[in-house]
Amino acid sequence: MCMGPIKHRFVLLQDGSAAIIENEKGQILFQSRSDKNRWGLPSGCQELGERFEDTIIREIKEECNLDVTENNLELIAIVSGNTRKNEYPNGDTVINNTILYPIKNYTEQLK
Repeated sequence: MCMGPIKHRFVLLQDGSAAIIENEKGQILFQSRSDKNRWGLPSGCQELGERFEDTIIREIKEECNLDVTENNLELIAIVSGNTRKNEYPNGDTVINNTILYPIKNYTEQLK
């Protein structure tokens, strides 16, 4: 408020992790995204002070009810740049920097 009205929009950088979860039949899990009516990989943003490994383990549990250990993680790519630019319905423009992991070993039942 003390700076007056904002005359431009900020582009936000978000760091996070995503998983390519594959079952024993070689099928890959996608989830329906409610923010853009699209399909996407299980993923999420890194919380303050959190390691990328912890981010994907937490997100897989929250979104899929699957348990993954750090021993099951193998970094396959870091995806970043303008191809990761997203505009959300609330007007936010975000560039996501995403650490990508393939996941073949997990326990519990998918929800």
